[in-house]
Amino acid sequence: STMAQFIHNITNMYRLTGDDWDKYSDITQHFNVVAEHAKANLIGASGKNGLSWPDSDMLPFGLISTPGTASGPTRMTNLTPGQQRIQFTLWCIARSPLMFGGVAFALSNDSFTRELITNKMALSVNYNSTDNRQLASSTYNDNNPIAIKWAATQGNDYYVALFNVDGSKMRTMNVSLNEVTNNVCDKFEIHFQIKRIYA
Repeated sequence: STMAQFIHNITNMYRLTGDDWDKYSDITQHFNVVAEHAKANLIGASGKNGLSWPDSDMLPFGLISTPGTASGPTRMTNLTPGQQRIQFTLWCIARSPLMFGGVAFALSNDSFTRELITNKMALSVNYNSTDNRQLASSTYNDNNPIAIKWAATQGNDYYVALFNVDGSKMRTMNVSLNEVTNNVCDKFEIHFQIKRIYA
């Protein structure tokens, strides 16, 4: 985020990492990076003639090409449905620009990808939320994300994303209302109605 502190005022979008393709390790490397930029208040910071956005790269979903080849697209993404949900959810709650890396015409025969990238609640978080941040109760092991928790605010609504990044086993994950609301629930009476983004 040191470089971003310098360039965010002179641009509207800048890449955070190298190319992102359909390997799960390409997704998991982003958790640390986007958390640092959120902590530094660089999501939607001042930019050239407007705001500036840290770009986590494309979403390699659906029918895509193979990296390093001039032919294609020839194959479906190697990411599992769960891994695609993890990537799309992280990009949305971290307010990364959303760029679909697959073939749009192929979405007519790909209901999973079509429904994922047009999810209204997830897109609303990406477009309109504030106070986007990784929660302190997230768990890493030697900088490798294990169980990651994010929160965001939109008006009177609070959003929580729980990522079982390690994925090798079922995991129970909890968050406190104080952590999610930045202690607002200590000051006001809050009534919660829980909605799931993905059915």
